[in-house]
Amino acid sequence: MKKIITRLIIVGLLVGLMAGAPPVSQAAETQPTAETTAKKSKAESAKKKTKSDVAPIRGKISAVDTVDRTITLGGKEKSRVIHVKSDTKLTKDGQPVTFDAAVVGEEVGGRVRKVGDDRYEAVSLRLGAKPEAKPKSKAASPNEMPGQTR
Repeated sequence: MKKIITRLIIVGLLVGLMAGAPPVSQAAETQPTAETTAKKSKAESAKKKTKSDVAPIRGKISAVDTVDRTITLGGKEKSRVIHVKSDTKLTKDGQPVTFDAAVVGEEVGGRVRKVGDDRYEAVSLRLGAKPEAKPKSKAASPNEMPGQTR
């Protein structure tokens, strides 16, 4: 009887030790190298560059450069130069337009991405005055039937 109990205890201890021991692949984990750390930081910074780096902008065009595809917005303290890329969404009166539609003195609004200290790239630009908001239709009250008047 003592032999059976001793064997059960030994087998139980061995099973318990094996279940609690970490696998060999996790135990042999090495310290991250500088290369893997750099790759991780680049991936994390790419994730951070979502919509947080896009900001609204508005003003009046003070200069247009068709060669460099830039527009300059005059400001009280300093001017801002906006670079218009080929994939920038340009609209005027709700219709898509080309960069040639930009005129000095015209109002502009849109969204830009800051890519340097004083460098902005346009994501989308609206040329001309801001369109008026459409009036909301008067909804029928829940007590009225369609076609019913008071």
